[in-house]
Parts: sequence; structure tokens; C-alpha cells
Amino acid sequence: MDTSDNHQHHPVHQHSPEKLERPERVRELNPSGTLERLNFGSADVLCDIGAGSGLFTLAAAQMSSQTVYALDINPRMLETIEAKAVAAGLGNIELRLVVD
Repeated sequence: MDTSDNHQHHPVHQHSPEKLERPERVRELNPSGTLERLNFGSADVLCDIGAGSGLFTLAAAQMSSQTVYALDINPRMLETIEAKAVAAGLGNIELRLVVD
């Protein structure tokens, strides 16, 4: 995946993966629990728009045998998701850089 571009992002989109994955935030969002409450299952496809560091993308990819799409305007976030997916052995995530 080529995530290089010359596009300048608005500062609001410069969150760091560390900020998005603060333990209290992860607990509050509870990605797996939220997806379970939505009856997300192994045959479902998810498109995570504004995927950030991939909290919901990775949870969905672990729960589903289908493709999970992660869309973000920040290449650094997509690189983070890709590294986590590789480390977790998840091959069902498609990354998409969105250019505004």
C-alpha cells in the first residue's frame, strides 16, 4: 500500500495512535463489545470510515471472516493498522487512503 502523498492534513487529523488508544478511551469504546451489541458476526463486512488507529477495524477483523475496510485520511494511521494486522496474523483488512 502506497500511503505517500503531498497532501497537508488539518491539525484535527493529526491524532497519534497513542492518544487514540488511551486505556480509558478503549474501555469506554469497547470495540468488541460494541460490535457484539450490533450483532456483528463472522459473515459480516465492516467499513470503518475514519479508522484512526484501528480499534474497530481490528476487532471486526478478528470477529469476521469477511473483508474489513479501513478508510482514513492519515497515512500514519493506516500504517499503524497494517502493522497491527500483520502482528495479529489478520489478512482480511483492506486499507484505503482517502484524499479530500
